[in-house]
Parts: sequence; structure tokens; C-alpha cells
Amino acid sequence: MRQALVDASADEATIARELAKLPEAEAAPLELDEADEGLSACLFLALGTQWRTAGQTGILAGLDYQAIRPTADLLGIPLDRQRFLDLRDMEAEALKTVATHLRGSVR
Repeated sequence: MRQALVDASADEATIARELAKLPEAEAAPLELDEADEGLSACLFLALGTQWRTAGQTGILAGLDYQAIRPTADLLGIPLDRQRFLDLRDMEAEALKTVATHLRGSVR
């Protein structure tokens, strides 16, 4: 499937997202350069269903950190301190965006 996405000129984020939807047996690790700055974004997008919520409110509280390593391993994305910090930065920005949206919808 990865090759079909590459042939269709899909970007790495789209490839990671589509591979994350596959059953584990069908999803082969990504063949990406470890230094690729886009790997952090690919990992963040693959974690899109791994958000914790605040009680029964449904309001996002942050990423489920226990899901990070298994997701990175499944996708073949090396996890180091910098990648984790990148994820935290993206998480913080996403939470700011959600908070801004919620403030706007309350008015």
C-alpha cells in the first residue's frame, strides 16, 4: 500500500495516516530518513486518535503518552528526546487551538 501512495504522490503525513489505519499485519514500517523533520509530524498525525479527555466533558486534555512509543515503533519512526519535545510542542499548539475554538463557540 505504501508504494501505491508514493506512486500517487502522497506526502509522508498522508502515507503515515493511511498506514496507521491498516491492521498491524498489513502496515509495514515507513522507510524514511531518521533525520527527516517531517517524522515528528507524521507521528503526531498518527496519534490523532490517542487523545485523553477531561472526564465526561469530551474536552481534549492532551495526548495519551503511553501510546507514543508503540505508535512510533509500528511506523518505524525512531523516538528520541527531540522528537518527544516536537510532539509536546504540537500537542500544546493543538490544545491552544481547541481552547480558542471553545471560547468562540461559548459566546
